[in-house]
Amino acid sequence: MVGVSAGSGLLISYLGAAGSATPVGAACAICPAWDVGSAFGAMSEAQPAAERAMLAQIRSRFVRRNERLLRAYDSAAVDACLAAQSLSGLLAAHAPFAMRRRGATGDEYFAAHDPMAVRRNVSVPVLVLNAEDDFVCPASLARPDVIVREQPGALLLITKSGSHVAFNEGPLGRKSFHTRVSLDFLDAARELAAAEAANSEAGTAELRGVVVPTALGPRPPAAAGERKPRRDGREQGEPGREARPPSIRKVGVV
Repeated sequence: MVGVSAGSGLLISYLGAAGSATPVGAACAICPAWDVGSAFGAMSEAQPAAERAMLAQIRSRFVRRNERLLRAYDSAAVDACLAAQSLSGLLAAHAPFAMRRRGATGDEYFAAHDPMAVRRNVSVPVLVLNAEDDFVCPASLARPDVIVREQPGALLLITKSGSHVAFNEGPLGRKSFHTRVSLDFLDAARELAAAEAANSEAGTAELRGVVVPTALGPRPPAAAGERKPRRDGREQGEPGREARPPSIRKVGVV
């Protein structure tokens, strides 16, 4: 399962709430906000024009388009959403709808929808991808210490560039780096799960993940059982040569 931007927060929240009961075998969180309130607060300072554009789109596409239905539930909350001057303010104003309770506050919403609060219950391998120049969900909010030391089965991947869900590669930048890396990760997780199942039946020790090098360069000869290079000569997880994203800065696996 893959969650993108705000959807990655929903993904981690779901996996944390479901725990081992989830049917999902692996997941990818692309450009997560980590701390929604802080992320949008930073965007308000760094990219005010982008924030105003997003506010206008949200009001037009979601609030105005559904105004009649929303006012039937909580007219005061609709007025607060339309009057909001920032994304953080809009999130707080829409709390009655998200919480399904009139009078719900922004603090209650942020507390109830904080993926970090339930992250320890996530029981499947998760790839977390951010870019250093993401102006919506800053990578500066990423928590390598939490991901690597406290979140078993997680991999944090931070690229030098990529902006917010714009990891383009290939001729004219028409291919998606984050899509390819996500599919590679999910494929690897599936293969590892199959190997673990086979080893479990055979009574052998459980397999563990491997540490990925922080720089993508030539690799040593493949060990037995290691995934082979693609037919186009690229290793699994290596950005395309035509317009590869800049070097990966931080990677951690446990």
